[in-house]
Amino acid sequence: MKRLQKLTNWFLLVLGLYLTVFIIAVSVVSTSKLKMTGTSVMLFIAFLAGMAVLLFIPLKKHWLRWLLLALIIALAFGLRWAWLLQARSYPTSDFFSLFTASYTMYKGTNPFTTPGALPVWMQNYFNTWPYQNGFVIFQAAVMRLLHTSNLFPIQVVNLIMSTASVGVTYLIGSALTRPRTGLVAAFIYATYMPAVMMSSALTNQTVATLSYLLAFWLLLRGQRILDDSVSGKLKGWRDYVIAYWRAALAGVFFAFGNAMRPLGLLILLAVGVFYVFYRLLFQHRNWRKVGHAFAFLLVVCSMYGATMATTNTVITSRGWSPYRLVNRNPLWKLVTGLNSASDGQFSGELGRKVSVLPLGEKRNKVERQMIKDETKDKKVVLDLFVTKFQYFWGASDDAAHWTINNPTAHYNDQTWRKKQWLYKGLQGMQWITIFVCFALGLVVLLKPWGKPLLASDLGVVFIIMWFAYVCVHLLIEIQLRYRFFITPIVIIVAAVGVTALVRALRYRRVSGENKRYILNQSLDRGKRVA
Repeated sequence: MKRLQKLTNWFLLVLGLYLTVFIIAVSVVSTSKLKMTGTSVMLFIAFLAGMAVLLFIPLKKHWLRWLLLALIIALAFGLRWAWLLQARSYPTSDFFSLFTASYTMYKGTNPFTTPGALPVWMQNYFNTWPYQNGFVIFQAAVMRLLHTSNLFPIQVVNLIMSTASVGVTYLIGSALTRPRTGLVAAFIYATYMPAVMMSSALTNQTVATLSYLLAFWLLLRGQRILDDSVSGKLKGWRDYVIAYWRAALAGVFFAFGNAMRPLGLLILLAVGVFYVFYRLLFQHRNWRKVGHAFAFLLVVCSMYGATMATTNTVITSRGWSPYRLVNRNPLWKLVTGLNSASDGQFSGELGRKVSVLPLGEKRNKVERQMIKDETKDKKVVLDLFVTKFQYFWGASDDAAHWTINNPTAHYNDQTWRKKQWLYKGLQGMQWITIFVCFALGLVVLLKPWGKPLLASDLGVVFIIMWFAYVCVHLLIEIQLRYRFFITPIVIIVAAVGVTALVRALRYRRVSGENKRYILNQSLDRGKRVA
């Protein structure tokens, strides 16, 4: 089994490095075409300087770690607050539909069941994709809590959730290796420009990403306790209760995130693949570890299923939504994703052809035929996959498209033409840096080059999650804003890689006696060095 695990790791490593190098190359080309400004270069240098400080500053004092985290959180909030004041974004496209439905519900009218409450096209939208209704209900609840439907207070709540995601990124990085990793991950995510800019957009991605990150953190913390049980470090039954309680909470947060934006099944698939291979098959006769891993995964999945079932029952029985949080037109994303004429992006022409057909078998039959026609020529399909991968992972982010739309704001369609190159250039250089570090993270987590690096094997979950995200977006419709969820996952792996590299360089310069001391500290989880 150890040989099988090594082969699996090597396969993931080689494939991951190949894709990562391709992403870096495409990103370098696309970024080089931008009109780079001196300000964007200076900001990028400041970004690298911030990373360097966190990578090399001594972190032996606990108070210093918390101080740095507080500064990063304050920086994240400050950047997002400044952007909100400058952009004062209006909801647009799908976000406009979500806000309009939430406003209608806040005013006391059910937008999904009341005739005329919404425009016909908008009601058709929610009837076709009722999985969007969960966020509508959540956003209406926020309006009721704030006693207002004004945009600005709701955007502040969105901003707070975006900032909270930075804090959870720190917790995950720290749980994977050490606090320094968490600080680097939090700093990168706090200052990554698309994350800052999208904080002013009222999108379901913000709350969903926060919920998913919390679930991953609980998963890591719970599994750490069970790993300690195998090594004999647990003190009693209370530790087991805490471990499985965290597993249950992880399932709840995965389900809540799915109710906001339906990625839960894909995430659970990635988690399940990790547990099946790395915690079940690859454990050579370690039946105690296998048993705990199986029970832990069972608790996560059971709580996810129970929470989703309860949510669907509540919203339908109380009349909040006529449908469960499901996709009533599941083939549509494949129809657009496999359409070579639109390069796998949204196609208005296809939408008009399909929308005239009633939901159900008649529409499904037509959509299946469209998919069949698009996949006849395998060479065209492969070329489409390359084009989609190149665009989705290498193109300059389009966060401004979703946030620059208020003609009275400081940043509007006119003034943004001059400012856009500053942000686009900075984002492009940040994206390249992140994936260079991500390549290091792949090596650390899949093929560690020394014991003192000691990255937890649970980090492989995030690598599998990335591979799953890559594969799915080869098939379905793509938009650049769909990178929103996976960005912090990539950043966490990148932080593991760059901190491990710096640690390895330090480790090689110390004497043999000090190496043993550092290694012993690293092995003691209660005294992990920074």
